[in-house]
Amino acid sequence: KFRMSDDYTRPINVISDTINRNYRDYCNYRDYYDYRKFIPQIEYNSVHRMVHVIPELLQFVRKQTYAICLSAVKGHGINLKYVEPQFISNEIYCEALRRYGLALQFIPAEQRTQEYCQIAIENCAYAIKYVPIEFKTPELYEIAIDRVPSQPCTLMHDRSPNITAFFSDLPKNILTPNMYMKLIQKNIIDGNDVPEEILTPEMSTMLVKNNGTNIQYVPQTSELCMIAILQNFKAIQYISQSILTEEMCMKCLDAHPDVIYHIPDRFLTRELYQYALNKYRYDSYEEGCDKNIFDLVLEKFNIKFVITEKE
Repeated sequence: KFRMSDDYTRPINVISDTINRNYRDYCNYRDYYDYRKFIPQIEYNSVHRMVHVIPELLQFVRKQTYAICLSAVKGHGINLKYVEPQFISNEIYCEALRRYGLALQFIPAEQRTQEYCQIAIENCAYAIKYVPIEFKTPELYEIAIDRVPSQPCTLMHDRSPNITAFFSDLPKNILTPNMYMKLIQKNIIDGNDVPEEILTPEMSTMLVKNNGTNIQYVPQTSELCMIAILQNFKAIQYISQSILTEEMCMKCLDAHPDVIYHIPDRFLTRELYQYALNKYRYDSYEEGCDKNIFDLVLEKFNIKFVITEKE
């Protein structure tokens, strides 16, 4: 494990060579020493090699050159903000945007061209917020939607701020049914984000598969409601009473005992109580919960005694 001596006597060229060999060595060195004080002392060739391996060192280089700046933005586009104005060029901009689309924010608004905007969006969909209004075309939005990463199936509105901001920035008047379908496939939007006149059976199925609670926003069928329940037991509270069946209630009860609070009275039979108690009778009290299934049943239905068959 590399570690500098405490007297700061290690030769500068040894420092630079060690940092070049291994990024972990640089991290160890950084933990013990202020590497900024050594940067002005290191010769040009060593600085060039170091910036190529550790691009963020560009911010500490006093005498920048075009080659060093280009090497730094090729390492990470965010270093564009450290490039001195005299070294800015079309090549510098393009290399930075190809590696970090959000670097578009470091380009002055008057210098942002359609070419730069497209390169940025092809790298990172979230860069759309830095695109000038005159370049925000349906074609560019389509590229952004294609590039935005798919999201895991989560609770509704439990997505990253980037995803929420991305959809809120999309002008709804330019979104086509095909764009909505792509957003649904990537789980970027929920059922309440899709206009009713655009919603199709295929979209409805995809929304419910993403999150069962989307059943409240789509036309309900027995098959779709069963898919919703299997995906998320909380969907039972949004299912129409005319479609809900005892089988659906059992499926929900298999997922979690708290579902018993959402089961309509007409399905609360002795057989269902028995099924719930047999399934959860040995469950211990969960952390953060002061009731188990016995308490739920007794409290909800004011039952003093529940007789179960002995095994």
